[in-house]
Amino acid sequence: MGSLDPLSDSLIPEPRAVPLSSWVLRMERYYNALQNPPARLWRELLAEGSAAWRRWVQKGLFHRIQRPLIFFYRQRFRTPEGEKERLGLWAAFRCRDEAKRVLPHEGTFEEGRRFYAHLYRTLRVIPDPVHLLTSAPFEIFAEIRERLASSPPLLRFQDSYEELHELWPLENSDLLNRFEKEILVVADGHHRWEASLLLAREGLLRSRPVVLTSVHDPGLLILPTHRLLKGPLPERAWKTLADLFEIQPEDQIQHPMLPSGTLVWISREGLWRLQLRAPHRQDPRPLYTVQHSLPYSKLETALLHEVLLPRLSEAGHPLEVAGYERHVSRALEHLEAGKIDHVVVLPPTPPQSVMEVARSGEKMPQKSTDFYPKLVAGLVLTPL
Repeated sequence: MGSLDPLSDSLIPEPRAVPLSSWVLRMERYYNALQNPPARLWRELLAEGSAAWRRWVQKGLFHRIQRPLIFFYRQRFRTPEGEKERLGLWAAFRCRDEAKRVLPHEGTFEEGRRFYAHLYRTLRVIPDPVHLLTSAPFEIFAEIRERLASSPPLLRFQDSYEELHELWPLENSDLLNRFEKEILVVADGHHRWEASLLLAREGLLRSRPVVLTSVHDPGLLILPTHRLLKGPLPERAWKTLADLFEIQPEDQIQHPMLPSGTLVWISREGLWRLQLRAPHRQDPRPLYTVQHSLPYSKLETALLHEVLLPRLSEAGHPLEVAGYERHVSRALEHLEAGKIDHVVVLPPTPPQSVMEVARSGEKMPQKSTDFYPKLVAGLVLTPL
């Protein structure tokens, strides 16, 4: 597999080293830790990493991986529908040589790239993977899972969210050559990926850890991020939207399984379901003032920000986006407390839409995807 480097400098605990350091955190908690002042964060991470290193070395639980390996990765987690699993390949990806194969689906900010580049330079390790999607069939990953089912994993542990992670070493076989020419899309970690490219251009970094997942994986979940709006919206404002949307009052919301092209609008006066009218359901591009691809035009976040809100503003009813919330219940708490005036509930973005938008060369609106669950940080440490 030409796009993967040997993990010749990576340190992995042996199978018996089940109790890992608390430095191995799910990415969500890791990023919360990044809110600490930088100097304190560096001290904590380096102290924790050094302490874990001493504990493991004293017990003889470290060994150096010196032959070309990649790893099969299984992440088990619970949802309201029951236990799920997500499969992937954990490996080191060549930043400079293979960058042209990796497409973003979200925009990045210069301060974010600088922050992660500074983080990596300061820690001297890359403690967090980038999540990449491939259009390769899920059956490839399922085949590897079945082949390894009878062998114990190299590493099994629960992260800080009590989700189970398992890692098996995988020889560089012909099976993996199926990914050689795939176009990959960044799922989570756009700023981390951009920072890696920056360091690669400076000659400081050759490869970085990634987790590669099939876009067809049934365990690949994308949660919606709902919009919190402020501003008055008189009853006559609905007439502005009636030619584009079928507007139906509702008693309760069925969430999150909203059909495509549907929004739910909640205010203190009531709840309404907005369904895009035919013929725009199949091709909403004529509704946009800026030309977009069909995959982008079908995004509910795009419909909200580039069609619905601008129409209200032109009619004299401008609304301000006051925040974002993953949980409807928390959004409703803000509404009841009078902090906001409206909540727009969005359906989840299908993983295939992420691939299609990225391949069209466009970027999704901000907060269009929330991949769940997050990966872990600190599992594979690649020295700069």
